[in-house]
This record gives sequence, C-alpha cells and structure tokens, in this order.
Amino acid sequence: MQPSKPGVTTDNLLQHVSVAKVLSGNVSLGSALKYDANKVPTIFAQDNGDGQLIRHVFTANLANSIPHDLNRIPIGYFITRSNAPVVLYDPMDNAGWTEKNVNLFANANADVTFYLF
Repeated sequence: MQPSKPGVTTDNLLQHVSVAKVLSGNVSLGSALKYDANKVPTIFAQDNGDGQLIRHVFTANLANSIPHDLNRIPIGYFITRSNAPVVLYDPMDNAGWTEKNVNLFANANADVTFYLF
C-alpha cells in the first residue's frame, strides 16, 4: 500500500491558513518616523508592504516629480491623507516614472500623503 499524497484540498487549506496569518495583523504599509508641529507624519519607514508612504506638497496642475525608494517603476498609488479636496492624476503613459521618481499631478494645491506601490 502506498502512502497517500496530499490532495488539492489539503494544499488549499495550508495556503488559506498561511494567507489568513499574514492578513490578521502581520502586514504593515509603513509607520511614521517624524511628525510636523501639528503631529501629522512627515517621514515614514517602509515596512513589509511592497510600497512606500510619501508625503508631498503638490502644486496644482503642474508635474510634481517625486522621489521614491522602491527601486522599480511603480504601478499605482492611492491617497491616504490630504489637507484639502484633491485628485491625483498622471498622464497614463508613465512619462517620468522611473525606478527612483514618479511624476504626478494634482487638481489643487494640497499637502497629500499617498501610498505608492
């Protein structure tokens, strides 16, 4: 008699348990290192998420070249905090997006924290 081999059900269970462990508190997008006078984070530590929190003061409708430490061309971003109603946008052709910088535009002057990934 041959020993039984784990099937798809067992393999999926192990995978789901592993994913659940990670998602139940072991993933962090970043943490604050420094704060301004209003106790708003200004500089962040990159934790184990594959992205970077960045705070930048945008000038409306002008290309804002923003340095990052991802060492790859990012694929997207989302706003995590802003001092004004604002929309970030890019020309969708990755112009100015490199392993070290991204070019983003804002529709208003704003102090924005965003997650670049």
